[in-house]
Amino acid sequence: MTSFPPDIAAVLEICEDKKAENIATYELSSPQYTDFAIICSAQNTIQIKAIATDLQKSAKDGKFETTDVLNSGNATSGWVIVEIPGLVSVHITLQPIRDYYELDEVYSHRTLKA
Repeated sequence: MTSFPPDIAAVLEICEDKKAENIATYELSSPQYTDFAIICSAQNTIQIKAIATDLQKSAKDGKFETTDVLNSGNATSGWVIVEIPGLVSVHITLQPIRDYYELDEVYSHRTLKA
């Protein structure tokens, strides 16, 4: 198993606890905004909202090194991005949307972490 910085491990734990699927973690070699990108799939919009809400709440509760959180999109669209500046950008999508936009291809030139 790959070793992650504590904040990334905490984000991954939240995604796993909320039953996210096909979780892919990419280390950005020359970060401009975040050090990591995580893409995960959800089975429905309710699950997308649950994952995003838990990430936002955890940040605001001080679980990560920053309490700043930015949210883009909404669960009903099938794609939400939760950004924790300087740390991670988490894409939570329905699998068909992930496949259609080839999100993993966007980061294919980055290091995929298990």
